[in-house]
Amino acid sequence: MCSSDLPKLVAQQGWPLQAQLWRHVAHLGPEVRVITFEDLDLTRKPGEGMDFRDKKATKKRLLGLQGRLHVCSWDAFPWLVKALAGAGEPGPNGEKRPAWQYDTLVLDESSFLRDQGSDRSRAARYAVHKTGVVERVLQLTATPAANHQEAVFSQLDLIEPGLLGRTLTDFRETWCVPDSRNWQTGQVYRWKVAPGLADAFRAKCASVAISVPR
Repeated sequence: MCSSDLPKLVAQQGWPLQAQLWRHVAHLGPEVRVITFEDLDLTRKPGEGMDFRDKKATKKRLLGLQGRLHVCSWDAFPWLVKALAGAGEPGPNGEKRPAWQYDTLVLDESSFLRDQGSDRSRAARYAVHKTGVVERVLQLTATPAANHQEAVFSQLDLIEPGLLGRTLTDFRETWCVPDSRNWQTGQVYRWKVAPGLADAFRAKCASVAISVPR
């Protein structure tokens, strides 16, 4: 399953087109299926925001979608996870099987996961750590964070929880020093990795990440 960047045009045209251009996945071109809000069958309820018209029917529809590679935009991704959350059909021995069907996630523009409290980040964490199905997670981003390393905490923590600390606060206390703060109140606006820990920080990140210099 591949979740792509906003705007929707990237999800609807970018990834399907790339699948045809790359030789090693060109054979998947006809099997790329874009998941749209129409597939999710969402409706806006007055005073209640967006919700499914019929969540059970939506889940059944999603599980029946054809294609080996499914693509959706970041704004649709939380709804996709919500639709497929929980148990699916019972297995042959009566065991409960997860409705989540994707064993691989490619998260394009993963900088959208920097805020651990966002719907996108919570949805990604549920899919990766709660479904018991996901075996591979690839995050892609071209957004540098040379002077704002704390921004990568949530992204790396999704792949390997606890790698840089149990929580963001723990990460800051272990690795960081204030980079920008209010001169009157002392409130810290931004943190950076302490100069003496820069090499150790890069070594930690290198265990799960590859960075290409510009």
